[in-house]
Amino acid sequence: MTRIVLADDHELIRKGIRLQIQGEDTLEIVGETGSLSDLDHLLEELSPDLLILDISMDSRWSGLEFLETHRDQLENIRVLILSASENISIVRRSMELGAKGFLPKSDTSESLIDAIRVVAKGILYLAPSISERLLYTQVPPETGSTAPEDLLSRREISVFSLLGKGKTSREIAKILKIRPSTVSTHIEHIKVKMETISVSELQKKAFIWVQDEGQTRLLR
Repeated sequence: MTRIVLADDHELIRKGIRLQIQGEDTLEIVGETGSLSDLDHLLEELSPDLLILDISMDSRWSGLEFLETHRDQLENIRVLILSASENISIVRRSMELGAKGFLPKSDTSESLIDAIRVVAKGILYLAPSISERLLYTQVPPETGSTAPEDLLSRREISVFSLLGKGKTSREIAKILKIRPSTVSTHIEHIKVKMETISVSELQKKAFIWVQDEGQTRLLR
């Protein structure tokens, strides 16, 4: 029997998962919570085999933060991440922090059961849509450099620079004469290459880079 703890801040999501698992003889939800602040106590009390963890919970916490700050507690617990986002940076970071599986919430109930069974065995599980994106995401070869000009394409540099100047995706699209959806795609690729999780984090990096570039030009 695989003993499961479920952590998701949406009651409807938890109820749906409970209903799906109830029909499985070898799976059992032994505890659940809608708050990450209670999760460590729940894990300590129940010692489950597997944790189903929503990547985005509470105003102060996130699933990634929990993975990072509770590595010792999660050492013997398999973790399956649920996410409304398919951001590849988040997928990569989740795996780096020890998660064994990543499943978008838009996937099917059958996929959830498959993911639980695979992760429970200690085998890595990635939804097909995630695997495909990881395969085709273009990450430049290791050069030792973390400078944007060495990591990004010319178009990506343009987008990155405009982000650093405080432009929105819509404004960037207008300036570069491309579609907003294309800008969003560029931003996703830049986030992967710059190893950032959120757009706000990327904007901070872009702002610093733009300021540094300006100072460099003044010194030339």
